[in-house]
Amino acid sequence: VTLKAGRITFDSKAGLVTAEPLPDSTGALTVGVPEFSRGSERFTGLGMHYNLKTGRGRVTGGKARLERKYYRGEDILLRQQKELRARHVSMSTCEHDHPHYDFLCGDLKAIEDDKAIARSVTFRIGPVPVFWIPYYVFPLKKGRHSGILTPAIGSNSRDGISVRNLGYYLAPSDYWDATLAATVRETNGFLVDAGLRHAVRRRL
Repeated sequence: VTLKAGRITFDSKAGLVTAEPLPDSTGALTVGVPEFSRGSERFTGLGMHYNLKTGRGRVTGGKARLERKYYRGEDILLRQQKELRARHVSMSTCEHDHPHYDFLCGDLKAIEDDKAIARSVTFRIGPVPVFWIPYYVFPLKKGRHSGILTPAIGSNSRDGISVRNLGYYLAPSDYWDATLAATVRETNGFLVDAGLRHAVRRRL
């Protein structure tokens, strides 16, 4: 576990670590923004509190990274070492401060190496809402496993704006898998890609 910040306060009796940034020459809190990392997890924010005894923490006004996904919200809670809870949070695979696309969730629970469960989910391209669903589950498992593909947004001069990778990946065993994915393009319509792979044991 690594914690970096402009100011870190440690209460040894309570086991509580508090991290906060320092003001720059203009008075803005921008120097030494707190960053907490543990394995592949990374949390940054304007305020951070972590209890070493319980393994629970809180990030305010910041961003969290868990399994190559970025969570942005005013209040993100880390519970029981492997669980993340958040309200009114933006989730995306885009790492920019203003993501090109994201899922805006009213309530989110992410379980490490398992899944993220979200309620009241709005898919947005930039600030524009595209569609809404009441409930959604995002897979977070490591390695090869079946699940819904992560969509990607892009644009070029030929297709205009496009949404790629809308589909499902099926991996029922170590020896074969299948992919069915669609791309929606602004100027060239709808495209479907399908793939099937099979590994012959001891040969291919």
